[in-house]
Amino acid sequence: MVVDENSAVVPKVKIKLQVPDGKEFRDIAATETDPNGRFVFEAQPAGDYRLVFAGVPRFSPAAIPVRYSTTGFKGLRVTLPVATSDSCQQD
Repeated sequence: MVVDENSAVVPKVKIKLQVPDGKEFRDIAATETDPNGRFVFEAQPAGDYRLVFAGVPRFSPAAIPVRYSTTGFKGLRVTLPVATSDSCQQD
């Protein structure tokens, strides 16, 4: 489940599942959160992966390492960081 800093669900977050590939990561699957902030990937071999979250205005892209087990990512809850503005308002 993907939520914001107030624990409200965040729909339509684009999520990539990546595997280590040398010093980089390679995309192996992609999905999007549903209206309830939930997401599912098809079964993958157990191992180390990275989830990349992006595509929602007002939130910063985020990447987190995860370990995929034989039961998948059940119970995973991700809080997206709010994007910071680098513009200053002058009076």
